[in-house]
Amino acid sequence: MVLIGIAFFSNPAQAQETIPVVIHKRANVEEAQVDDTIAYSITVANTGRVDAALVASDVLPDDIVYLADSVKTTAGQAFYNGDTRTIQWNGTLKGGEQATVQFTTKVLPVLDATKCAAAIVNQAVVAAVDPTTTPLETAPGVAQVKRICPDLGDAPDSTNHAGAAMTAYPNPVTARYPTVFDPATGTPQGPRHRFARADAWLGARVSGERDADLMPDEDLAPNLQPSADTADRDRYDDGVTKWPTLANCVQTDMAVDVNVVGGLRTRYINAWIDWNRDGDWEDSFDCPNGKVSEWVVQNFVTNLNNGTSNVPLPAFLAWDTPNIPERDRWLRVSIAEEPAPRNPTTEQADGRGPPTGYRFGETEDYQVRFEAPVEPKLEMVKQADVSVVNPGGVIEYSITVINSGSGPSTGVIVNDPIPGGTSYVAGSATATAGTVTYNGGLTRIDWTGNIPAGGSVTIKFKVTVSREIACDAVIRNRAELLDAAGTLLQDATAFV
Repeated sequence: MVLIGIAFFSNPAQAQETIPVVIHKRANVEEAQVDDTIAYSITVANTGRVDAALVASDVLPDDIVYLADSVKTTAGQAFYNGDTRTIQWNGTLKGGEQATVQFTTKVLPVLDATKCAAAIVNQAVVAAVDPTTTPLETAPGVAQVKRICPDLGDAPDSTNHAGAAMTAYPNPVTARYPTVFDPATGTPQGPRHRFARADAWLGARVSGERDADLMPDEDLAPNLQPSADTADRDRYDDGVTKWPTLANCVQTDMAVDVNVVGGLRTRYINAWIDWNRDGDWEDSFDCPNGKVSEWVVQNFVTNLNNGTSNVPLPAFLAWDTPNIPERDRWLRVSIAEEPAPRNPTTEQADGRGPPTGYRFGETEDYQVRFEAPVEPKLEMVKQADVSVVNPGGVIEYSITVINSGSGPSTGVIVNDPIPGGTSYVAGSATATAGTVTYNGGLTRIDWTGNIPAGGSVTIKFKVTVSREIACDAVIRNRAELLDAAGTLLQDATAFV
């Protein structure tokens, strides 16, 4: 809202004939961003009956710069003093007369990030030319304009100010991600967060820009350069701390850092992934274990207080097909003060923003090369060092567990009961990694440990065959492989 300062003044030297003077100050806009123009007007009115010789001055704040030759007045004289950055006016107003001074300024780039959450405050004051004969107690006329440092995404968008078709992927695939905000370029409009640093944003930093494909931009390059078919140019996209994985119909998840300065309140996080690489976030797919949507995180509610928090997001199903060997996909994640708007045709959110933009938050876009899930794959092999043994003889067993997967396996368990007709040779149990013990109460070998991706562990122990064992007996030794929760994964048996 534009605030108008009003002040009344009188001349105590002529108390019997007061001179009420009123000063008004207005701006022509309520909000402005870098390079926008703000037109100000200052009206000085003498509402009394006695002539008043007056001077008015308006020192420009650091946020704006005067546009040359723009000052004009309806009465008296007005000019701009470049040395003091001051609009100055002087004149004599008869009773009932007024003078209006008008001038134009331009909003300067932000040097202090905190100013993106503040107003541009401009004030004017009026005084008597000769305060000794006409002293006036002045109060400034004030106009406030909210500074906007809006954030927009940087995914490719073919509805842009250059009217240039952009591609999402080679071959080419036309990009239809809603990124540019200006509705004159086409719809749907991209998300625009007017006060990106006034409440909450993703990651450590966020930059402001006029629109996704327009300068000025705080990181010195537009997010999109449509004429060169270049996207993903916002240098302050830094919120994602855990990336999803790509495996068809397999559950995955992601996490983001959220920086809050606006205090405890409800905010919504949304995310989209272009699973089928067709240049939009509008599709859904069927899996045996559920429905897969490109709107992967749907209006996830957070209630965070000031500070930086790492936020794990709800798990979702990924979608992939052998027909698409490429691993890269466009991903969008956003935080805002209201839920994501939906496509009225599909009733699904597709990455668009509200027609008037969000008030707070940030949108980040990434072209990500997705990796397969990092998973262990364990295989157990059990062997004896002999195939035939005499009563009273010794057998050495070995158990090898191999992890041929892409991720480590932690808390692995191997249990191997000592077979009937034999007894454990004290101190013979060894392992190349982890911890191996002989459990006398259960008469078995126990091992536990971690096996890295591509790694293995070998466990060995010896038993002595009873002298009373039948000559045609078969000694059967069975080992079990379990996960950290105690679930049986597989078993392996050696016969002697």
